[in-house]
Amino acid sequence: MSATPAAPAAAEPGYPPPRLAWTMVAILTIANASAFVDRFVLALLVTPIRADLHVSETQMGLLLGLPFALFYAVAGVPIGWLADRKSRRGIIAASIAVWSVTTMSCAAARSFGALFLARMGVAIGEAGLWPAAYSMIADAFPPRRLATAMSTFSLGIFLGAGTANVVGGALVAAIGAATAWSVPLLGELKPWQAMFLAVGAPGLVIAMVTGLLPEPRRRSAVIRSEAKEPLAPAKQVLRSAQDDKEELLAFLRRHRFMLATFTLGVASFATVNNGIASWLPTFFQRTHGWSTAQAGLVAGTFTITIGVAGALFGGWWADRMRGRGRADADLVVFLAGSLAMGVAATLFPLMPTGVGAAAVLAVVNFPAAFPFGVTAAAINGVAPNRIRGRLSALFLMVTNLLGLALGPWVVALLTERLFHDDLSIRYSLAILAAVGHGLALACMLAARRPYRAALAEARA
Repeated sequence: MSATPAAPAAAEPGYPPPRLAWTMVAILTIANASAFVDRFVLALLVTPIRADLHVSETQMGLLLGLPFALFYAVAGVPIGWLADRKSRRGIIAASIAVWSVTTMSCAAARSFGALFLARMGVAIGEAGLWPAAYSMIADAFPPRRLATAMSTFSLGIFLGAGTANVVGGALVAAIGAATAWSVPLLGELKPWQAMFLAVGAPGLVIAMVTGLLPEPRRRSAVIRSEAKEPLAPAKQVLRSAQDDKEELLAFLRRHRFMLATFTLGVASFATVNNGIASWLPTFFQRTHGWSTAQAGLVAGTFTITIGVAGALFGGWWADRMRGRGRADADLVVFLAGSLAMGVAATLFPLMPTGVGAAAVLAVVNFPAAFPFGVTAAAINGVAPNRIRGRLSALFLMVTNLLGLALGPWVVALLTERLFHDDLSIRYSLAILAAVGHGLALACMLAARRPYRAALAEARA
């Protein structure tokens, strides 16, 4: 009797084969990492940009967050609308190309205004990734696997931010000795400007690869006539769009308290995360006298290793609890992460030595990563398929509008206007962590009961 080779894992009805689904997640995770490299490389360049462009601490805080906050809000919702109708793969590929080109255009900036405009372009490009990716992943995995898949996608945040710190810090050290670099068409560039060219270019390759991804079949919904038949009668298309709008508005009205408290809780967590991430290299440089390369190596290594472990653990823990009948498992994981991070993130900037601060920062990175996958799974778990892209876009709009704009700016504002001392950045970070996580915990506790009701409705 001959042995029969083990068959590969079979696809569940209505879902693509697991190997194909996970390949899609892997490529989307790489794209997500590219986005965060382009976003967070600026945090390593605060000192030379302030010196060359003559910007204040508060202006730098705006550059670190406001362009992303504003243009996630402007671009995210219409892109979410498109993601509910058109090729999500195409939307993502185009978005990657836009943010890569505009990251490279930062190299041409010669003023605060020019750099702000270039960062706006990066934000517009990045606004297209998450709504379309959320929708694709939610259609590729059954509910019991969704938190793990979303958490894997969220690894791009940590891989990207960590790479920006580690590789960016090393590049700053490697090219920083040169006073200027001569680049065709752009002329002489300072080392910080050359950095933008170096980190933006790989995204163009990622855009081409992403354009080859297969589209998972949209589930729990009738495919729109305008998606299947580009020449559908205008009246039919308008009627379909109106029906979708009414469904979205009805959902928002019916679950307004749950959505408001849930979103504000996530936004508060994001405010702390973005504030710390944006100013972390500068904190180590100012407070403990570290070089850019040293600060980048420590911050990036922790993000890539401990942050990735935290994101995977958060998704695994939520799926495990859900498998045991805990309907609000995603919210429980969020609450645990916020409580643990709130304590550690308040303490780490107050440590008397750089080694002590780094040790506590290692603790911060683990629970800081819990919410990324589980909050995406939570919002998609209650959303009807036909409005999933736009609901995700609205959720991301609010969390990014608050988290991206307030986090970096509040730290700069406290340092410059309250303490009047650059070395007081440590106290600004501690205040942000304590207040932000207190609010996050209060909001998510309030959201638990109505969330369970919304989830029961979605599964009925």
